[in-house]
Amino acid sequence: SGLAEEQLRSYKRTLNRLMRDERIYLRPGLTLPRLAEAVGCSVNHLSQVINSGFGVSYFDLINRHRVEHAKVLLENLDDHGAVLNIAFTVGFNSNSAFYSAFKKHVGMTPAQFRRIRAQVSS
Repeated sequence: SGLAEEQLRSYKRTLNRLMRDERIYLRPGLTLPRLAEAVGCSVNHLSQVINSGFGVSYFDLINRHRVEHAKVLLENLDDHGAVLNIAFTVGFNSNSAFYSAFKKHVGMTPAQFRRIRAQVSS
């Protein structure tokens, strides 16, 4: 069923708050049904909110937030902080999923990102 525009905006605000304030994307077991429950809507409505309100899929939305959080960690941890640990810290269940999402959203691997950031700041 289609969502009324005001309801779509309301769910979108709730979703934005959950992402920004509660960092719900950090939960490794986060699924679309669990996120819908947190937002207070059906899975179908949440899919509609994500697709039409953000123009992306559920996985792209979650991964984008996780990658942005990972970028902050990569910039702030010294070179001895393992890149692989960051994948799990930001909610990915595997390193390969982390590397794929990071490369898709940033255009380089986490290690390349860290190296470039280190060069810029030195």
